Amino acid sequence: MDIATDFSTTIKTALATENAVTAVRAMHLNGRLKENLPEVDCLFEIPERTDFHPEGNSGEHTLLTIKEVHEDNPQKAAMMRYAMLVHDLGKVVTFDEQKAKADAKSQPYEIKDLTKHFGHAEKGVDLANKVSEYLQVPDEWKEFATLVCKQHMKAHDLDKMKDSKLYDFNQEIPDKFYEPLMKCCLADALGRQIPSEQKEKIKADFAMKKAKVDDVRHFMKISNSDKNTFTNDYAKYKKAMMVTGK
Repeated sequence: MDIATDFSTTIKTALATENAVTAVRAMHLNGRLKENLPEVDCLFEIPERTDFHPEGNSGEHTLLTIKEVHEDNPQKAAMMRYAMLVHDLGKVVTFDEQKAKADAKSQPYEIKDLTKHFGHAEKGVDLANKVSEYLQVPDEWKEFATLVCKQHMKAHDLDKMKDSKLYDFNQEIPDKFYEPLMKCCLADALGRQIPSEQKEKIKADFAMKKAKVDDVRHFMKISNSDKNTFTNDYAKYKKAMMVTGK
C-alpha cells in the first residue's frame, strides 16, 4: 500500500467515527495533513472575522463544523463529515486573491484583516474535487461534497429568498441529498466558538428557514408547475392554505 492510499484509508476511516475531529486535528499537528492534503491543512492559516468566527481561522471552523454533524446513519454521517472537511476550501482561493491585491498596493497590512471570502462557495468546487480524486472517495461522497460547497452559503439567506429563488434552490438538490445537505448547512452555522444559548437560537432560526424550504419543496412535488408558472401557482396555494387554516 503506497503512502497516498494509506493516508486515504486512514482519513476516510476517521471520518466514519465520532472521533473524526480529534483524528483530523492530530493529522494537522503531526504534519500528515500538510503532507497529503495541503489544501485542507492550509485552512488553519486562513483568517476569519473574529466577531463572527471567534475561533479565528478556517481550519478551526472546519473542525467545529465536523463536530456539529449529527446523523444516526453511519454511512451518511461519514459522507457529511467529509463534505464539511472540504466545504470551505474556496477560502484558500479568496485569501490568495485578497493577499495579491494587498501586496499590489505596496502598503503595510496585517494578514488577520484579509477576511473577505466573497464567492468562496463556488471557488471551492475545483479544490474539493481535487481532494476527492486524491482520496478516491466514493462517487456519492464526491457528488455530495460538491453540492455542499456550492450551496452552503445560500442556506444563511433562505428566509430572505423570494419563492422563485427557493424554487431554483430546490431544483438543484436531489432528493437523496436534501436532508443531509440541510443538516450540513446547520452544522456550518453552528461550527463556531459561540455560547450554547446562541447556538440554540441558530437552531430555532434554521428550523424556521427549513420549514419554508420544505413547504416549497412539497408544493413542487404535488404540482405541475414549471419555472414560469411556479410563483403564481405557489402564491395561490399559500392563500388557499391560509383560508383553510392548514
